[in-house]
Amino acid sequence: MMKKLITCFDYASYCSIALIPFSMAIAPAPASVFLGVGCFLFLLKKAFSRERAFAPNPITLPLLLFIFISCLSIINSVDLKDSLKGGISRLMYQALLFFVTSEVITSKKRLQGVVVSVVLGLLLASFDCFWQVANGWDFIMRYVPVVNIGIVRATASFKDSNTLGIYLSGFVPLVMGFALYHFKGVKKIAFLGIGLISLAAVVLTYSRPTLLAVYVSLFVFGIAR
Repeated sequence: MMKKLITCFDYASYCSIALIPFSMAIAPAPASVFLGVGCFLFLLKKAFSRERAFAPNPITLPLLLFIFISCLSIINSVDLKDSLKGGISRLMYQALLFFVTSEVITSKKRLQGVVVSVVLGLLLASFDCFWQVANGWDFIMRYVPVVNIGIVRATASFKDSNTLGIYLSGFVPLVMGFALYHFKGVKKIAFLGIGLISLAAVVLTYSRPTLLAVYVSLFVFGIAR
């Protein structure tokens, strides 16, 4: 009975984490809920199985050192409250996501589930961009696009174009990397199509840092390949 319960906690934690990339394309709140549920179930599994909270891996020490240095850096902050809320708390959020993800993604099948979530999220955000530019509002949150010096910049369901750009730049290189360097045949064509659709959405943000990030990522992939 206990073993089945631990297995259920583990699988439910994985499902919650896997849904984060897709839910981010809808709104920040669902992503935060899935992260909270995933982490809670993950810690329950650890408690029932009496395992250590986080298994050691090669990135743990550098990440903890980075967090420590970041916490020290707020000594020079001009707004301590904002640094804690907008900086350190977000850093802890990402670190927690990394630690939990590194332990719940334990098989190729689970990794494929995350990739599916990423692809669906990219397609949702991309088509929302196209709809927003064409109709003047996105079909998820009904946000209007940002207009700078006469240029219509898509935001989709995100607060601004740059935030959308951050989301896209995190996942577009992954999809394009699969298309260019991993898959063959039908999967290659499918992922290449998804990647091109997502790249078109990146262009609609008119975010130069996003375009640069995607370009550099693909350039590094090419060198590594």
